[in-house]
Amino acid sequence: MARPLLIPNPENATIEELKQVSRVGSNETATRCSAIQMLLAGANRDLVCNALLVTKRALRKWINRFNHCGVDGLIVKKRPGRMTIISDQQAMELTDLIDQPQHAQRTFWTAKAFHGYIRKQYQIQCSYETVVR
Repeated sequence: MARPLLIPNPENATIEELKQVSRVGSNETATRCSAIQMLLAGANRDLVCNALLVTKRALRKWINRFNHCGVDGLIVKKRPGRMTIISDQQAMELTDLIDQPQHAQRTFWTAKAFHGYIRKQYQIQCSYETVVR
């Protein structure tokens, strides 16, 4: 059996409030606010999905978050990323080494040499591409 259609609750925010939030947040937040605005204005789901290039599943999630959390549920929050492989202290040391290669008995760094130095001195396993970045 299909899930019942979720409808955004107009009591959570006005279209004007959604416009204000969309101007302040990221592009993704603006897209979410636009979707809810369109639905509150009477647009059907297919039109919203096609106009904003989003899936029906994403739209359903946004409506659900809007209904439970109001406008705050549409604001994109920072996502957790990959854990760092070096500490803040090590990052500072490596930055100093790049600026002052003579501390490592070098006159200059190449990416390949710096990659080898990091692997040997810090026992850090990272790719050459990571060092270049």
